[in-house]
Amino acid sequence: MGTFDYSKLTDPGYFADGRLPAHSDHIVCKNIQEAWDEESSYRMSLNGSWKFRYSANLSDLPKDFEDPSVDCHGWADIRVPAHMQLEGYGVAQYVNVQYPWDGHEDIDPPMIPTKDHPVGNYVKYFTIPKGFINHGLYIRFDGVESAFALWLNGVYVGYSSSSFDAKEFDLTDCMKEDGENKLAVQVFKYNAGSWMEDQDMFRFSGIFRDVTLFTRTSSASDKGCGVVGSEGAITAASAGKNGACDISGMDVYDIKVVTELTDDYTKGKLHVTLKGCGSGQMSLSLFKEKWDRDLNIQAADGDEICSIDTEWTEDIKEDSRNLCSKKTEVTLTADNPSLWSAEDPGLYALIITLYDENGAECGTILQEVGFREFVMGDDHIMYLNGKRIVFNGTDRHEFSARTGRALSHKDMETDVINMKRNNINALRMSHYPNNSYMYKLCDRYGIYVIDETNLETHGTWDAAGQGKKPQSYMVPYDNEDWLDMLIDRGTSMLERDKNHPSVIIWSCGNEAFGGKVIYELSEYFRHTDPTRLVHYEGICHDRRYNDTSDMESRMYPPVAEIKDYLKEHRDKPFICCEYTHAMGNSCGAMYKYTDLTEEEPLYQGGFIWDYIDQSIIRKDRYGVEFQGYGGDFGERPNDNDFCGNGIAFGGDERKPSPKMQSVKYNYQPFAVIVDEDADTVTVRNRTLFTNTDQYIMRLCVERYGKTEYQKDYIVSVEPGQQEVFGLSLEEKIGYGEICNKEGEYVIRVSFLLKEDTRYAEAGYEVAFGEDVFMVENGSEYIVGSEEELALAMNDQLAESESETVDAGSDDSEAADEALLNKIIIPEDEFGNSIDITFGENKPYTVTYGLCNVGIKGENFEALFTEGSALTSYKYMGKELLESKVLPNFWRAPTQNDYGNGAPARYAQWKIASMYLMPKYDIYTQYEHFLGGTPFEVKEHEDHVSISYNYKLQTSPEAECFVTYDVYGDGSIGITLSYDPVEGLIEMPEFGMIFKMNADYDNLKWYGYGPEETYSDKMAGAKLSMYEGKVASQLAPYLLPQESGNHAGVRFASVTDERGRGLLLATELPEGMSFSALPWTPHEIENAAHHFELPPIHHTVVRASIGQLGIAGDNTWGSLTHPEFRLPVEKGKTFKFSFMLRGI
Repeated sequence: MGTFDYSKLTDPGYFADGRLPAHSDHIVCKNIQEAWDEESSYRMSLNGSWKFRYSANLSDLPKDFEDPSVDCHGWADIRVPAHMQLEGYGVAQYVNVQYPWDGHEDIDPPMIPTKDHPVGNYVKYFTIPKGFINHGLYIRFDGVESAFALWLNGVYVGYSSSSFDAKEFDLTDCMKEDGENKLAVQVFKYNAGSWMEDQDMFRFSGIFRDVTLFTRTSSASDKGCGVVGSEGAITAASAGKNGACDISGMDVYDIKVVTELTDDYTKGKLHVTLKGCGSGQMSLSLFKEKWDRDLNIQAADGDEICSIDTEWTEDIKEDSRNLCSKKTEVTLTADNPSLWSAEDPGLYALIITLYDENGAECGTILQEVGFREFVMGDDHIMYLNGKRIVFNGTDRHEFSARTGRALSHKDMETDVINMKRNNINALRMSHYPNNSYMYKLCDRYGIYVIDETNLETHGTWDAAGQGKKPQSYMVPYDNEDWLDMLIDRGTSMLERDKNHPSVIIWSCGNEAFGGKVIYELSEYFRHTDPTRLVHYEGICHDRRYNDTSDMESRMYPPVAEIKDYLKEHRDKPFICCEYTHAMGNSCGAMYKYTDLTEEEPLYQGGFIWDYIDQSIIRKDRYGVEFQGYGGDFGERPNDNDFCGNGIAFGGDERKPSPKMQSVKYNYQPFAVIVDEDADTVTVRNRTLFTNTDQYIMRLCVERYGKTEYQKDYIVSVEPGQQEVFGLSLEEKIGYGEICNKEGEYVIRVSFLLKEDTRYAEAGYEVAFGEDVFMVENGSEYIVGSEEELALAMNDQLAESESETVDAGSDDSEAADEALLNKIIIPEDEFGNSIDITFGENKPYTVTYGLCNVGIKGENFEALFTEGSALTSYKYMGKELLESKVLPNFWRAPTQNDYGNGAPARYAQWKIASMYLMPKYDIYTQYEHFLGGTPFEVKEHEDHVSISYNYKLQTSPEAECFVTYDVYGDGSIGITLSYDPVEGLIEMPEFGMIFKMNADYDNLKWYGYGPEETYSDKMAGAKLSMYEGKVASQLAPYLLPQESGNHAGVRFASVTDERGRGLLLATELPEGMSFSALPWTPHEIENAAHHFELPPIHHTVVRASIGQLGIAGDNTWGSLTHPEFRLPVEKGKTFKFSFMLRGI
C-alpha cells in the first residue's frame, strides 16, 4: 500500500512526485465533429459529488482512508469543483499582504502552520464505462489549492503543489477496468509553496477546478516516457501494464505552434512541433475559422488553405521533458493571412487527424491558431503586427460571489463580453494562471493577455522592508532553495498556454521583490519562448537584476512620476501593471493616464486594479443575503473590504459598476471632439488596424433628452490618423426648423457597430463625443463640451473679492437677479412640452407669527421658523418636507477618502453640518453675546426674502448665510453663501440638504448620466434626461459610501407614484450636483454593510455647487487632484443658488 511522507510538505524542493510533465492544453477527440463540439469520447469528467471528511490539521487525519477496505460511502458529500470553505468546512479568510497565520503561529519560510492546517480528505468512487479505455487511464486536476496527494485503490500515485497549475498523473497500473475504483485525494491548505501564494485574495483550499479522467489513442508507455519526480527531475516510468509501448495507434502528447510573418505581413508560416508516441501517420490541415452567429459556435470558413501529411521523424532522448519518445516538425503556409489582434481576432483551425499503422482514423485535434507578431522595436517600443500597441487593460482575479475561484464557463464569458463592450483590450491574469477556458475566450473575443506565474510573496519582502525581518526572510530573493519550485510553476504555465495567440507576455509573478531566482525564471521564459516578452514589476525595488523585465512596469505611479522617469530613461517601454485603484467609488481623473498614451510613445498603457469585487454572498441573521468581505466570516486576521476593487460588482449577474462608464470612455477606440461653434467634428482613430468606415457614425441632435434630428454616415479615418469633418448643421438640420425652440441642445456624434459581433449586436455604441449649446430668444450660445464641464464645475465660485451676503442685508436683491425664470420640461408621451416658470408674479400673503413666518399663495404654503430654517412646504395641500432645509458640507467618505485621511482632515465640516447653529438661538437669551437676529424678513414687489445667518462649529469659527426668495407661484429661490476663513481647509461639499417622505421615491434629472458623476469622473457621461428609483441610486459598493451624485444637473424632480413632489433647478451654466438617496451622508457613513443601513423612512435630497472629486490614483494616500477640489481662498465667496417648487 502506498505511503506519503507528510514531513516533506515543508520542503521547497518537494513540489511534484509522480506527476506527468506539463504540456499544451489541446484535447484529443475521436473525430472532427467532437472537435468542433469541444467534446471528447476519450475524456470523462469526475466533477460532481465526492465523499468528504474534514481534518483540522495533520494530527486529525482519517487513518488509511485511501485503503479500498475502508468504506467511505457514509462520509458527507461535497461538490467538486468547489472550495471547502464555501461548502461548510473551515472559514473563508481574506488577507492582502499579511499571511493568514500571522499572529497565530510564529513560523518562518518554509515552515507551515501545524495547529490550524485544514486538510480535506476526498474520495470518489467510480467505474470505467465499457469501451472507454483505449490505451491507459490518466487523471488531470486543473486546480487544487494548495497541494495534494492521491491514491487509487490504495496505491499511492503522487503529489503536487501550486494551486493554479494543471497536474496530470498516470493511473494505469492501479486502475480496475471492471468494477469500482476508489480515488482518494488528500488536499492540504498549506505547504512550502504557500509562501509563494500570498496574493491579495480570499484564502481557500480544495479541488476548485475540473477533474478529468482520460485515455489515449495510443499507449504512452515506452521507455521514453517520463514523470516529474519528487525532486522535480524527469524519471522513467511505465504507464502500461507490461511496460512496453503499444504502437497500434498514434498519440500526440504536446503541440507547439509558432507563427512567422514576412516583413510586409502578406505571407505567414505556421511552424508546428508535435510530440507523442505510437506509429502511424498524421494529416495536418489549416482552415480559416469563423464564428457562427446563429449557432454561437466556431466553424470552418471556406475551403482548406493548406495541408501536409507526416509521421514521427525523430526520437526524443530519454532525459527530455516530454512524456513520449517521438517528435516531428512541419511548416504550413498561408498567403495574406488574417492577422490576429484584439480588434480583429482572426483565428485559424489547425486540424490534426491521427491514423494508426493500418490507416484507420484514431483521433482528431483541433488547435486554434492566430497569426501575429509581437516584438520590441529598436526604438524600445512594443509592436503588434508592426503597430505600436497600447494596453487598455484590467487586472482580474478569478472570483464568483457564490463559488469563489471555482468559476463557470458562463462566468468567464460574461466577464470577457463585458470587457469587450467597455473597450477593454488587455487582461493581466493576476496573479496566477487562470482556468484554461479563459484563454480560449481571449483568443476568440480578442483580448491581449499577460500570463502571470503563480508567485506573490508580498508579506515576506514587506516585513523585510520594514526592518521586522532580515533580507534572508524574503522569498524567493536570492535563495536557490526556491528556484526549482519557481521554474516548475513557470514551466507549467508556459507549456499549457504557449499556443494561445492572446498570450503575448509572460509575467514572472507579482510583488515578490527582486533577486536572482526571479531573474532565472525570466531567462527561462526568454530562452524557451523568444516569440513573447517578459514582464516583472518588482525590479523597481531591486535594480540588481534590471534585465528581469523587458519593460519598466510600475504600480500606481502618478502621471507626473511617469513623465519624469521617461525623461531620463528611454531604454524600455513603460506600463502600469496596476493603476487607477478601483476601490468603491473611484477611477477619478483616469483620463490623465489614457491621455498620456497619446503624448508619450514609450508609455504603452496600463491595467486597472481590478476587474471584479472579491465578495462572498452571506446571509444576515434574518436570512437576507449580502455581499461579505474580510472579517465577515469570523476570520482573524483579515483586511476588511480591501477586496472590493472591481469595476464590476461581485453579485450573481457580474454587472459593471458605475465606474465602467468612465473606463469605457477613456478606453474608446476613437476620440470624437464635437465643436458646434466651428460646425466640425474631429475624429482621431486610436486603433491599430481598423478604419472608421467599419463602423456607423451617427449624428444626433437632442433637446432635453429628446432626439430632434438623427442621421447615419460612413466616414473614413485610417488607423492612427485624425480627420476633421464639417457638420454642416445649417444645411443638414436647419436651425430654422429645429433650433428655433428655446432650450438646451446636445450635438452628439457616436460610432456604432455596423454588424453583430460576439459581444454586442449591430448598433452598439463604442465611442462618442458631444457638445452643448443654448437657444434663447432666437439666438444661441455655447455651454461647452463634457470635457470643458469637468474642469469648469469647480470654478462656479465668484472670482472677484466680494462681501458675503449677510443675513438681512439688501444684497438679497442681487442674489435674486441671478436665479433663472423658467425651465422647459421635454415632451411627454403625448408630445407636449411643459414650461415651468419660476418666480411668476402672483399674489401671496405673509403671516407673521410669534416664532414663525408663513407665506401662502396659489396651491402652496411655506413656513419659516425664526432662528431655524425653512421647516414646511406644502403644495396642493400636501406637506413635502420632513426636515428643515439646511446647509451641508459633508459627504459619506469614500474608500479613497478613508485611505488619504479625509474623514479626519475634514472632520470640522462634518461637525459643522451636524451641529449647525443659528447665529441667534431662540432657546437662549444670548443675543447680546452671539450677535445678529433670529432671521430677517423683507417684502419686495413680487416676492418675500427670508435670510438666516448660521454659526459653524469650526476652528477658527466661520459662518454661512442662506436666503430664501419666495414667489407667489410657490417657487423658492435658495442662495447659500460662505466667505472662507483663513486657516480652514476646503470642504467636501457645499450645498443644501433636506428630507422628504420615502413615498417620494422617483427621481428624474436633466444632467449628466446615466451613471453617477463627479467633477473628476465625468468621462463617458452624456447630457440627457434620466430617471430611476431613489433606492437604486446608492451603488452597491461593498462598503456603503458616497455615491449616486449627478453632476451638471440643470433640473431634477423627486416625485411620488402620481408624479407629485418637488422640482429643483439652477441657472448655473455647468449645472449643480444633485442626489436623492434614502439615507443621509451620516447614516451611510455609519454602516459597514448595506444591511446595516436603517430602514427606509425618507428620501434625502442634496443640491450643491459640487463636492470633492472622488480620486483614485490609489486608495492609501492619494488625494483628489487640486483642480477637482472646492478651492478655499480668503476673499473668494462661495455662493450657490437654486430654485425649488412643488409640481
